[in-house]
Amino acid sequence: MLAHKRSASDTLLPLRASKQARTTTHHPLGGNSSPSQDEALVARWCKLGMEFIQVLRDTVSSMAPC
Repeated sequence: MLAHKRSASDTLLPLRASKQARTTTHHPLGGNSSPSQDEALVARWCKLGMEFIQVLRDTVSSMAPC
């Protein structure tokens, strides 16, 4: 039965993978957009928030009467 089948004229799969389009071309702070830049931005905001809470906690504890 295999002898009766003819070979395909073209390949089923493309020779190279197609590229996916970017959702955004520019980062909010300028430059090219990439996931690592977005993750770094979130990490910087989280660190800033943690430092603010620490300063606020130190300020409140120093103002409390002993």
